[in-house]
Amino acid sequence: MRFRIREDIAFVLPSFFFFCLFLLYPALDMIGLVMRDPIGVFMKMIADPAIPTVFLNVLIFSIASVALCEAIGLALALCLNERLKGVNFLRGLVTIPWGIPPAVAVALFYSWFEPRYGIINSILSPVIGKIPWFSDYAMVTFILIAGWRFAPYQILGILAALQIIPEEYYEAAKVDGANAWQRFTKITLPMITPQLVILFLIQLMWRINHFELPYLLTGGGPGYSTHLPATYAYQIIFLHGDVSYGALILLSTLGIVIIIAAIIIKVMKL
Repeated sequence: MRFRIREDIAFVLPSFFFFCLFLLYPALDMIGLVMRDPIGVFMKMIADPAIPTVFLNVLIFSIASVALCEAIGLALALCLNERLKGVNFLRGLVTIPWGIPPAVAVALFYSWFEPRYGIINSILSPVIGKIPWFSDYAMVTFILIAGWRFAPYQILGILAALQIIPEEYYEAAKVDGANAWQRFTKITLPMITPQLVILFLIQLMWRINHFELPYLLTGGGPGYSTHLPATYAYQIIFLHGDVSYGALILLSTLGIVIIIAAIIIKVMKL
């Protein structure tokens, strides 16, 4: 008897293979590294004075940057959903920040926020003085850069959600005398809320594992003030050679992602 694989299973097998190779195996390998001395690495994490700062940083950075992305995405998606001349060109134009390599984006924004000669400080210094963007306000800088760079993902996702709302709903609301704000709050926002939550959740997962901005701009300094778990784990593993402890930090971020995802899905009843 010939062995046959169902077509639906055959289509899923390549994705399942790469999932096991690049996600499941590294996660299991990290668990194995931690289990070499679980009590020791857990005690080391509890005693590490940098850990509260690192995880507070990632929560602030993740939530604030994703919220900024969502706000920019919603505003621009509403504009791009209108029947405007050249709107297709504009829809393509807004995807440019997403396609810029991280190092190039960092270099671009460094020239803007450079404390002494940057464009932003050149404009603001006569009014409020020079702002130390990469020391005292480094987290604000990271949030602004991430909001600009990852907003296109939100724009495209929200725009897709807007375009499936039946036009008849808006026509009926106009007949009933609803103004633009009422149409937005009573029709648009309720109908795209599930998509907004899903987009927020996906971006939040990405941002918790963020690495390039603090690594390229500040290296996690001054002190631990701009370290995120990914950059701190990198320092622990590659500079201090403590692989088990670094693996525990990375597994902790995975736990945060799972908890946040479960809370949002439960609250929104998705």
